[in-house]
Amino acid sequence: MARINPNVSRFHYLNSEELGPILDDAMADTRDESRNSWVALFRNRALDRIRQGSSDELLNEARILSDRLYSPAGQKLRREHPGYFARLDTIAEMLKTAGERTDTAFVQAVLASHKKYANRILEMLARATGGVPRTEIRDELRTIESKLSESHLTHILADLDSAGVITRVRRPKTKEVRITLDAAGRDLVEKQLRPEWFVKSTQLVRHVARGGDAPSEGQVTELLRKANAPSELVVTLVQELLATLTDTASAFERRTG
Repeated sequence: MARINPNVSRFHYLNSEELGPILDDAMADTRDESRNSWVALFRNRALDRIRQGSSDELLNEARILSDRLYSPAGQKLRREHPGYFARLDTIAEMLKTAGERTDTAFVQAVLASHKKYANRILEMLARATGGVPRTEIRDELRTIESKLSESHLTHILADLDSAGVITRVRRPKTKEVRITLDAAGRDLVEKQLRPEWFVKSTQLVRHVARGGDAPSEGQVTELLRKANAPSELVVTLVQELLATLTDTASAFERRTG
């Protein structure tokens, strides 16, 4: 990773939505050494997001960069310092390209064509940290189809790779190939297999089931709406479940008290 000025490196993990004023400072900076640090900062942020972020996160950061670069201040920078502008614009384009390289319809078509295996692969990768060896995926899929051939597995993984669902990584100095989630795969996990609203709901249920105080209905509503709960009905059902758990705990205390 490129060396970054210490005064700039603190922005590496900043939320994308907070980048606007930082970009203004970067565009206004006239010192060559500082400009190199700004470019390194935004490039390293982009590389981290390409490795770990979802398509939505990549596109969001690309949009924020582009909005600033194509503002009046950004166009002034383009006229007066085209080289510096081009370096920042390249980073925005890199993020945009990475975020858009998976078309939703194409991803869904690939998943449908490998319906028998795709979800099992996604579930394995969602549980893993650092990816899963190809051999483990082969062995798991053979619990579904014992005669799954190496060539068929290669075809499945190649299709998922081309759709941006997975990526295949060969470990240095070994023959081991590990499979990890790519941007579209992380999107699928976050939106379909392990949506944030469901994770938040299970956290609430676990907290109350262990004797914690139940949050108010308003707090539950706000939390689940922010987590993109699919409907108000879901919110209501979670509220009712928490109320049932609280009532059951109270009744148990009365009987045993």
